Amino acid sequence: MRRRQNLYYTEEQKAAIAIELAAIIDKPTLDSETIWKISKEAFYEWRKKHDLPLILDQLKTIFKYFKDWQGDQDISDEMLLKYGISNCVESNYSATKNKVILESKTSYGTLDYVVPEVEDFHPTYYQEPQEAIRTIVKKFVGYFDWCKEKNLDEQYGRIIGNYSMGSGEEGSEITILNSLPLLKVGNITLSNSDALYNSKYFEFVNLSNLTITGENILQGLPLAFVNSIGQNIKIKNFKGAYLHFAYCNLSSVNIIGSELQQSNFFLTDLFSADITNSLLRMGVFYGKIFNVNFKETRLWDFDIKPSTKDNFLFASFYKNVKSVYGGQGDEAKAIEYFILEKETERAFYRFKTKKVDNSDIIFRHQAFTKAERASYHFKSFLSFIEYSFSYHFWGYGHRPLRVLRSALAIILLFALFYFRLGNANFHISDTKEKMDLANSLYFSIVSFTTLGYGDFYVIGGWKLLSACEALLGATCLGFLVAGYANNKY
Repeated sequence: MRRRQNLYYTEEQKAAIAIELAAIIDKPTLDSETIWKISKEAFYEWRKKHDLPLILDQLKTIFKYFKDWQGDQDISDEMLLKYGISNCVESNYSATKNKVILESKTSYGTLDYVVPEVEDFHPTYYQEPQEAIRTIVKKFVGYFDWCKEKNLDEQYGRIIGNYSMGSGEEGSEITILNSLPLLKVGNITLSNSDALYNSKYFEFVNLSNLTITGENILQGLPLAFVNSIGQNIKIKNFKGAYLHFAYCNLSSVNIIGSELQQSNFFLTDLFSADITNSLLRMGVFYGKIFNVNFKETRLWDFDIKPSTKDNFLFASFYKNVKSVYGGQGDEAKAIEYFILEKETERAFYRFKTKKVDNSDIIFRHQAFTKAERASYHFKSFLSFIEYSFSYHFWGYGHRPLRVLRSALAIILLFALFYFRLGNANFHISDTKEKMDLANSLYFSIVSFTTLGYGDFYVIGGWKLLSACEALLGATCLGFLVAGYANNKY
């Protein structure tokens, strides 16, 4: 999420903004209708005078290394307020941990904003003219990434890690950072029927009871909510793009009859959401909690990824997404999420082989005995072995070419065994031949494929070895055929 500065305004527009700002700048609070009506620049200036300094002061109090980070990275309060506190403080989830202030010059004017550092700042992605000349003004590292680099024991991983939420009724407050109330921008309906909407970058806001409805209400402009919290949010009969949520916590979200394109939920937790008769296109959900119920909904190039390793809750979410893609005939995506579902279950069993406590089986209402603990570990271990075999051997039935890889490994392994046994344990019809590496490999292939020419065969007790290889060969052939015939997920 990026917040732009020095937008392309005419002198007439600048004068209108100045008049608008003069009318609100000394008001201690603004209602939701006023917030949505005023221009983004007037809104930012009002916040810089009123609630954002309070949030910044609380960050300095709660995050014990915050002032050290500002000094080390040469980041002033003015810079944080100008470019967005969240943009500067939160972690980068990319290969580089650097953030940059990017200045973009065009014939219309100059823009500058904070973005993660990338190799190619493509103008289309940043919605700029192709002729834009971009220059990196400053590089720095966000607070949480800086703490990790310095091995500092910052107990928080994000700004709104701890918060208190009211009932969700109109007027109820949501507080963060030791009871600091969020600015309310909800309890309102945005639609095409009025001139209420003005696109903005919303940071640290309470968006409870917000309803967005209508086609092209965003008019091609992004609407971003960052480090914000809300419940009872409705997106109804909406068609548009660039609706973004980052570092947010949302619950009781209803998306009905809508088309969301290039709209992302980045490090946003959806505690409960119903998406009905809608299309999600070219977007991503990247977070820790994704409790969503899809009904008659289509997904087109919409990806769901957990933000934490071994997030076992995602097994059921992957299953849900798999069903959606399968229902709309996108078998490639359905198989992709089927494998992700199974891999998450495999990680769960791996975890259970290492750790078990009295809370793992809630319905038992009693402590584990030593025998129960041992049994639980053992069953989890067996399940982990089963899932691991299925994954590596044939990709849970959807990667049959892996069977050929396994077959080759079996043939080579048995060939080495036969070579070590030597001539003494083989009947060889041609006395000129011997069990060298070439003949060992030949006999292994013949045994694996159950051809049995009879020119070589094992004698004595070792004949069970070639019988086992023949059994494995028949099994691999069965798996190979089943894998190519499998269309279930």
